[in-house]
Amino acid sequence: MDYLDSNHSVCIKWGVNSTRGDITIKFIVNTTGWIGFGLSHTGDMTGADLVMAGVGPDGDYFKDYYSAENTYPTEDRQQSYRLLSLNESDGQTHMTFSRDLETCDEQDIPILAKPIYVIYAYGLTDQIGFHYSLVGGKQLNLLASNGDYSMAILETNQSYRDGHNGGMMGMSSHGCNHTANAAAKCPFCNWNQALILLVFFWVALY
Repeated sequence: MDYLDSNHSVCIKWGVNSTRGDITIKFIVNTTGWIGFGLSHTGDMTGADLVMAGVGPDGDYFKDYYSAENTYPTEDRQQSYRLLSLNESDGQTHMTFSRDLETCDEQDIPILAKPIYVIYAYGLTDQIGFHYSLVGGKQLNLLASNGDYSMAILETNQSYRDGHNGGMMGMSSHGCNHTANAAAKCPFCNWNQALILLVFFWVALY
């Protein structure tokens, strides 16, 4: 495991499944309010890929967000994070979730074999708002780390390497089919291409 703050109030464990090309993360924060986990190239909110969640009086909440600047983030149109468990115990919130290393979503940050800022924020209540000093982050390589490794059993009942002391983890991921994505975003593109080919052959014949 690894702590993201000097007070040891924010802890993560993680493991990579190279066969599926995804990562599972257990995120533990010393609060019973809302919690936020994120990935960032710079260490701040600008351009960050975020998850905000909590166990509220009206039930659990969990959503994927994206932050274009240092303001309240926007709900991601593609919810790429999968919640596995969420609960409160002894003044802590425990959240386990997974996502693909490469989601093919431009609002998500790909998880690659290089350091990235893992950021956090949390509140003392479930009213999500400005978090004052309850924010921070740390640069980690989520696909590889140094030293011996130990096994961490996450709620998925599968064995993963503990992120803090793990040796080389699986680094393969499912690549994005950008051609397919482009076709999905442009449902008429294939029809246009077919029409162009039809006109071309008609001209060639006559």
